[in-house]
Amino acid sequence: MTRYLCGASYVDPGFADNVVAELMTDAHRAVVPSTGYDLEPVLRHALRARRIWLAQHALVTLVLLIGFAFALEGTTLLYAGAVTLVLPGLLRRWLGRAKANTVMVLSLLFGGPLVLAAGAAWLVADRYRYSGAGHHAALRADRLDLVEGRLQHVGEDREVFAD
Repeated sequence: MTRYLCGASYVDPGFADNVVAELMTDAHRAVVPSTGYDLEPVLRHALRARRIWLAQHALVTLVLLIGFAFALEGTTLLYAGAVTLVLPGLLRRWLGRAKANTVMVLSLLFGGPLVLAAGAAWLVADRYRYSGAGHHAALRADRLDLVEGRLQHVGEDREVFAD
C-alpha cells in the first residue's frame, strides 16, 4: 500500500499537493497515526514529486522563452498546436466530460488545420523572403567580403614573417 501511495505522488500532482497540505501546512494540527501504510515515505515522495514537477515546469518555460527569443514564429506555432491539443483536457474538470469531448472535437477539427495553415503560410513566406535575386546577390557580396578579408589577413601575416 505504501508503494502505491508513493507512486501516486508522481502520477497525480494534485495528490502530492494534498498530502503536503494536509501534513505540513498547519503547525497546530495533529497527524492521526496511519494504519496499513507508512506515512513518512509517502510524505517524502510527495515532496520530491513536487520538486520534480517544479523543475519540469521551469525547464519547459526556459525552453519556450529561448524559443521565443531565437525563433518566434516556430515557437508560436508549436505553442498554438500544444494549446490546441491540451486545452480540452484542461477544461474537462470545469465543463464535464461531454462538453470537454465536444471542445476536443472542435479544437481538432478547426484548431489543428488553422495551426497547420499558419505553419504552411509561415514556411512559404520565409522561403519567398529568401528566394529573391537581391538576397542571393547580398550573400555573394558577403562571401566576397569574407574572402577578401581573409586574403588581407594572409598578406599581413606574410609581412610579419618577412620582417
